[in-house]
Amino acid sequence: MFGFAGLGYAVYGAVDQALNVDVLPSKEEAGKDLGILNIATTLGQMVGPIVTSVLVIAGGYNLVFPTTIAFAIVACIFIQLIRSTK
Repeated sequence: MFGFAGLGYAVYGAVDQALNVDVLPSKEEAGKDLGILNIATTLGQMVGPIVTSVLVIAGGYNLVFPTTIAFAIVACIFIQLIRSTK
C-alpha cells in the first residue's frame, strides 16, 4: 500500500517539476526561477506547522479546520486569477 503511495507521489513530483520548467518565463534564468519556486514551497511547509500550533493553542483543533478551508478558498481564488502560463 505504501509503495503505491510512494510511486504516485514520485510520478506527481516528476510531472510537476517538468511542468514548472516548461512554464518558466526565461530559459536563461531557469535556475533562479526554480530556486524561488523551491523557497516558496519550502516556506509554506515550514510556516504551516507554526500557524497550526498557534491556532491549536488559541482555540483548539476546532479552529484549525475552518482556517484550513479559508486558506484553500483563498488559494483557489489566486489560482483563478492566473490568466495563462505563457
